[in-house]
Amino acid sequence: MPKDLQFSVRYDAAQDRMKLMAAFPDATEVRAWMTRRLVKNLLGMSGRVAEKMVPQQVVTPEAKKEVAQFQREAAVQQANFRKGFQGGTPYPELGEELRLITEIRINPKESGGMHMKLSLDNGKFVAWQIPSQTYWGLLHLIERQSHRAEWDLVAAPAPAPEPEKRLRGEREPAKDKPKPN
Repeated sequence: MPKDLQFSVRYDAAQDRMKLMAAFPDATEVRAWMTRRLVKNLLGMSGRVAEKMVPQQVVTPEAKKEVAQFQREAAVQQANFRKGFQGGTPYPELGEELRLITEIRINPKESGGMHMKLSLDNGKFVAWQIPSQTYWGLLHLIERQSHRAEWDLVAAPAPAPEPEKRLRGEREPAKDKPKPN
């Protein structure tokens, strides 16, 4: 039985998914699948989440990114990745079967840490508070497994969208073709 919140993340090549297991101090465990799309979205929003965790005294965007990166690196260095995962009994409403995560919501709290909510394919959800150091450790595990899966999700940050039209999914008119009258 874990004394602290613990996570295990493993890539399953046969499923081409990641298996996420979360063990809670109350001796319960959540077991769920994460798809490539979900992991890509989670990693993509981690920078915005990190910047929200930076104290408000830091005002410039560049400084916020630097402080966020420092906080993340410090948390990962302090994490104990060698400790074996100590599972628990399946979360009562979910059972032993692995559920597919359909959505993850992460909200940084002013008091520190995060509120995480996993929506599952059976219409249920699991939510908990997670310390910021544990959150960064979890993201580190997910990044390592996405690299192992050869998903190429963390190798390079996504480029910023160019024009506003691209954000709405519209195409820009071709420059070589004449515009209709």
